[in-house]
Amino acid sequence: MAKLEYLTGATFTLKCAVLYPIDSNNPKIKKILYAVWAIFFILTFVTGFIQCFVFVCINPFDLVQEAMIIMSLVFYKNWQNMVALVTNINKNFHRATDNVIEKISMDQASELSDKLAYVWTSSLAVGSVVPVVLAIATGNLEMPMPAWFPYDYNKSPVFEITYLWQVFCLITLAIIYGASDMFFPCITIIIGQQFKILASNFKNNFYTSLIKLGAEESIVQNFSKDIKTHEFRSFYIKYGNIFKILNNAKFQTLNRAFLKRNIKHHKLLLRFCEDLNKILNTFLLIRVSAIVFNLIFIGFNIIISTDRTLMLGFCNYFCFGSTELFIHTYSGQILTENADFLWTLYECPWYLCDVTYQKMLILVQMRVKRMVSTKAGNFFTMIAPSFIAFQRAVFSYITLLKEVTDLGKD
Repeated sequence: MAKLEYLTGATFTLKCAVLYPIDSNNPKIKKILYAVWAIFFILTFVTGFIQCFVFVCINPFDLVQEAMIIMSLVFYKNWQNMVALVTNINKNFHRATDNVIEKISMDQASELSDKLAYVWTSSLAVGSVVPVVLAIATGNLEMPMPAWFPYDYNKSPVFEITYLWQVFCLITLAIIYGASDMFFPCITIIIGQQFKILASNFKNNFYTSLIKLGAEESIVQNFSKDIKTHEFRSFYIKYGNIFKILNNAKFQTLNRAFLKRNIKHHKLLLRFCEDLNKILNTFLLIRVSAIVFNLIFIGFNIIISTDRTLMLGFCNYFCFGSTELFIHTYSGQILTENADFLWTLYECPWYLCDVTYQKMLILVQMRVKRMVSTKAGNFFTMIAPSFIAFQRAVFSYITLLKEVTDLGKD
């Protein structure tokens, strides 16, 4: 497997969660260590999953308490398609713009996506341990996770071993949750930056064609600035040599070649967006639904709880859940905004190009008008306004539950 240039942070966290294969050309010792880690990780996850599942089956279902368990057990199913998508992105994405007017690269977006993956996953792992530490500090020695045990764990040293294993299970679930959680935001940042590069090339490849046919770069730079401010007659006299190149058949051919290449790049990005939507459609529906229901019942539990330690733990979960919901909706917003570069196309001096170029550009404009978005199960569009709608629904239902509870007491 080739070394990844983009999404290295997201893939690293996925490797930690044993959800992404390691490079086949790694040293043997690294493969052995990863295999040991994978066995330990899978054991903690499987035992934690089975214990929680049996606990839910044999006990009365307390949605306030169990919703967090269910949310922690949701993770991706179709990881082969994910691996293929990441590989294709690293093979086909452009490193930077190829025009001389505006320089945009993938460096900043790639660094941001990596930091986001590392910080979020590590924050969830640490955050999962915080309630345990608070419980120990206050003398509460109940098991970190509500789970079923086929043995009596109350005797020492069985209790200590079981407690420690439960902590590892909790961290495992947090890593899986965080790793899968950050894949969508990271990949939207990368694809969104590609749309920025594409928009810049659409706007400025006209000037690149001029330079390739002999125009001086400094003159072309001034031409691109003056075209927006100068009166046409004086502008034509000042840049007469440029207009001679514009009437050259070689310029028209080269300019159309750049346009065709940009159209091909645009089609590629649209295909990646479609693949991303197909792969994550169901996952996002489950994830968003789980977050919203958790926020409702955790928020309600914060209001009625009298246990300070439990309240702090619920506040921790509520903050993480709200942040997670914002990240998902805003990530979709980034993709939608960057894919809509219609007004950037108008900044290209298309009116100085040949008729064939203008007709091709009209077709591009018609395609760019169509909204690019990611949906959660075809029910919710992942855009920033959806976050406000979700939060409004959450607090409305919290208020409703509180009123129903108060009526029951009366």
